[in-house]
Amino acid sequence: MTVPNVADPLADYGMPEGGFADYLVSPTDPTTDWTSGNSPGESGSGSPGANQMIVDVAAMTRTAIRCWARFTLGTSPALATTNPHDAMWGNDSGVAPVLAHAATGEWTITWPTTVTDKLGMERTLNLRRASVRMEGSTLAFVQCAVTAPNVVTVYGFNTSFSANDLSSSYTVHVEAG
Repeated sequence: MTVPNVADPLADYGMPEGGFADYLVSPTDPTTDWTSGNSPGESGSGSPGANQMIVDVAAMTRTAIRCWARFTLGTSPALATTNPHDAMWGNDSGVAPVLAHAATGEWTITWPTTVTDKLGMERTLNLRRASVRMEGSTLAFVQCAVTAPNVVTVYGFNTSFSANDLSSSYTVHVEAG
């Protein structure tokens, strides 16, 4: 399966053990054919080619940031006016995260439950980790947690370490993967 999930080159991409092998030593037409990186006569695997790209992409699905959002805090959170959000599945309005003020000092960012990848396949979102940073000139604190497969919850605190709605003068940047 492709991003936003964690992929395995053998199970998800159908790669045989040891990678794909080329039928010929070199591509028939190098402008349209891509060597596997495991051509007959080559020793070992992992040479440049399609096999390496497949393994690299599968490895990236374990650690890559899938989406991010910037929004202002307060009781009416709103996406930032500049650079508000983006994701591996795009940044159209139909996949924009939805913000909510859940409680004092608590906001949720909800991305779609499913997204459509660049091949037109619908994928279920499964965020596994998140981080948050805050922009602002007055000291305050934020932290976050993935609280559902498509939801990140952000928690805000004042300098007394009490839950606080802070204000719309603060902008947070949340990344999730």
